[in-house]
This record gives sequence, structure tokens and C-alpha cells, in this order.
Amino acid sequence: RGLGLSMIQTLGHIALRMGVKTLYATVSPINYLVAAALKSAGFKRVKTQVLEERIFEADL
Repeated sequence: RGLGLSMIQTLGHIALRMGVKTLYATVSPINYLVAAALKSAGFKRVKTQVLEERIFEADL
């Protein structure tokens, strides 16, 4: 699990470098861990949409 989270964090860093400001993820129990990993990667705002999706946004 720790490896997966660090991979998510690394992908978050790569996405930020590529200029991706918004990531979408389907809500599931593990998403709180995913949100924490993305937040540590630089995605600060986390919004919840009606259709059970989470939007991770970076303040760039």
C-alpha cells in the first residue's frame, strides 16, 4: 500500500510538472489516502462532485 501511495504521489508530481491542474478520481474508501498523497504532491483543493467523483485541484 505504501508503495502505491508513493507512486500516486510521484504521478501527482509528474502531472504538476506537465501542467495538469485537475485530477479526477472515483470515490472509494481508499480515496482518503489517495487525497492525502495528492495533497502532499501539491494538489491543495479537493472538491466532491455530485456524481461520486472527487476533483483534485492544484493552486498554480
